[in-house]
Amino acid sequence: MEISDWINVVLCILSFLLAVISVVTVVITLRQNHKMIENSTRPYIVITYERIILRNEIVRYIVVKNYGQTGARITKMTCTGDVPPIFSAQFLKVSGTFLAPSQRLLYYFGGVNTGDPEKISFSYEYEANKKKYRDNIDLTLINGSSVRRQENDDVIKYALQDIAERLI
Repeated sequence: MEISDWINVVLCILSFLLAVISVVTVVITLRQNHKMIENSTRPYIVITYERIILRNEIVRYIVVKNYGQTGARITKMTCTGDVPPIFSAQFLKVSGTFLAPSQRLLYYFGGVNTGDPEKISFSYEYEANKKKYRDNIDLTLINGSSVRRQENDDVIKYALQDIAERLI
């Protein structure tokens, strides 16, 4: 074999190695993109605690909300801790419920707590697009800040004023 033949063989091998490296890079990139798209569009069901003041009365709720971009069906829900029986009976019926994106469910937890903060643990599973997800959340229901809902005509006036300003 002459030198030109050896050069051609080496160039063929280098071309083959470059093609293999390119294919591997493309496959890795496609897998990463698939995971990123899946994580950005999957459902994220979260359980939170909210206090609302209505007519000088504090009302406490446990909120189940889907923060994701895809709807999901809750398949299993368990709740342990300092839970009133009425809440437990009502809340555990959430299994089988479908939550659309940004949809939230409010579950009445009771009035003001004057004692020690309650501690509750939630364990739940949900599914979307043939994928199953599982989460555990521990909540400490403290007597902290709350959301005030005004019950007068000013709320409607401000809402209409806000809508009018956005339209202009």
